[in-house]
Amino acid sequence: MGDKKKKKSGLFLSCWLLAILVIVIIFLVKQDEILANLKQTNFFERVFGSTPEFVQNLETKPAPEKETTPFEIIVKPVKETETRTDNPVIEKKDPEKEKPAAVTVSPSEEKPKPAEQTKNVQETVKTETPAEKAAEKPAPVQTSTAKLYFIYIDGNGKISRKLVERKIVKNDSPLTNNLALLFAGPDQSEKKKGYQSLIPEGTKLKGISIKDGVATLNLSEEFEYNMYGAEGQQNSLAQIVYTATEFSTVKSVRFLIEGEKKDYLGSEGVWIGSALSRGSF
Repeated sequence: MGDKKKKKSGLFLSCWLLAILVIVIIFLVKQDEILANLKQTNFFERVFGSTPEFVQNLETKPAPEKETTPFEIIVKPVKETETRTDNPVIEKKDPEKEKPAAVTVSPSEEKPKPAEQTKNVQETVKTETPAEKAAEKPAPVQTSTAKLYFIYIDGNGKISRKLVERKIVKNDSPLTNNLALLFAGPDQSEKKKGYQSLIPEGTKLKGISIKDGVATLNLSEEFEYNMYGAEGQQNSLAQIVYTATEFSTVKSVRFLIEGEKKDYLGSEGVWIGSALSRGSF
């Protein structure tokens, strides 16, 4: 029993010595830090009433700052199409989520079917007004044929009437227009054929009216004086009558001079007191 007690006490003592030794070693290693903490907390003044002189003279060293190495940050421009990810995350795709969302189209936004498009085009064509069609395509110029009578004198001096046809622009007063062309005389191509007019130069048509197949012409005074005499007057009357009666509405022609009715034309005494027809010549 006595030996066991001695062994236990020896073991206990050894543990205490070991603990004291560890404390001493720690104190020697961390002496400055421990003393600095005791100084800052006034441990000695609180426990012993005064602080030892060697503790008061202890200089408290500031904790060393960690050295930092200056560095430069370089920012590299990234293209719009580039995306940088340090830790890419792979996401699992959900087939249900990838399905396109159903789009609701209102009746007004629905595209017309081909048959409906054709129908719309046809309706557009149908609603086009005549004025719009005329603006798109110019209307063709309407022409008519003017039939005029001129005189031809052969080498023997024989006088004959020659029908001339001209293509002219159609107008609303064809008889007045044809008589104006007749009074103007033959054109260059007709003159080359030897055609001429015996109507006195300067004769003007001052008025015209048609009633019951009779065309009444009011001529200027120049028509009375013909340089070719009675034969010239006779043929000038025939030129006018044949040209006027080419129209189905005219059967004969009555002549007035300056609005006056006369029985004879000029001093030669050619009868104009009644309406003249083709049978009068």
